[in-house]
Amino acid sequence: MEEYTMQLAELHQNNTSTNVKYRFSIDALVGASQMDNRWRDTWEELLASTLKTRTASGPPDLP
Repeated sequence: MEEYTMQLAELHQNNTSTNVKYRFSIDALVGASQMDNRWRDTWEELLASTLKTRTASGPPDLP
């Protein structure tokens, strides 16, 4: 697992492409809310948007 996380960190740190955008490949729901799936300039923006949607939708309904 440690090797994987090191490789993932290196991938993000060494990205030199200037034409990269981030989004999920399909439209999705986060809880009961439609996820904002617009293209983002950074993966951090995508993560923040996803977390914001998740927080706004409240806790999941449990059986």
